[in-house]
Amino acid sequence: MGVVDDAALTLYAGLYSAAACWLALRTSTFCPFWLTKLDLVLPWVAAGVFSYSFLAPAVTLHEHYNHHQTGNGAMVSRSIVTVSRLMTQQTTYGNDSTPTALSQTELFRSKGLVFIGILGCVFVPACLAFAIKGDAWWQDVLVNHPKQNLLESTDALFALFATEASMVCTRAANAGVAPYRKAVLFFAGVCLVLALVPCACSLFWLGSGDDISFFSFYNE
Repeated sequence: MGVVDDAALTLYAGLYSAAACWLALRTSTFCPFWLTKLDLVLPWVAAGVFSYSFLAPAVTLHEHYNHHQTGNGAMVSRSIVTVSRLMTQQTTYGNDSTPTALSQTELFRSKGLVFIGILGCVFVPACLAFAIKGDAWWQDVLVNHPKQNLLESTDALFALFATEASMVCTRAANAGVAPYRKAVLFFAGVCLVLALVPCACSLFWLGSGDDISFFSFYNE
């Protein structure tokens, strides 16, 4: 059901990884010139992907808990599964084959994906700033905060690592290496470490004076 369907989960991880790769490269010192020309398109796409990374598991959980009251048969979750199976070229089954409630294992996995989605939403403001203000804004940020590119690209890169780690844990659980309950707890811990430790280290080494900014650079 919903985002924890195998096809949906594969698409979820692929989109999240692609968006994180784009942001890491776009904010890095090595950003190619041609990539800046796509600021009218790619930032909007990335913002949508990061928003989806939270909304998809959140909606899946909402429909799981409320499908009896609403009576709509988990419509959004069904749509997520159908589209994901088509896009990943997996077999598309009829609506009757898509459950309208989560198993205990799937419920646990969905809650873990909500956590990843919350981390992903942290990148939405940067994506929107690129989309609305373009490269001129980013160049002004680098003048005012010379090490901002190191902070932003590092955070995005480790978000990519966290996503891949979660997929490794999921595949390991599918293969029977560990129960899902243990695997999900492990990948949640790994994601937390990969999300917070690099950021903390970056702030420690880069956070002197105006070299970096937390939020004010979005308005520059």
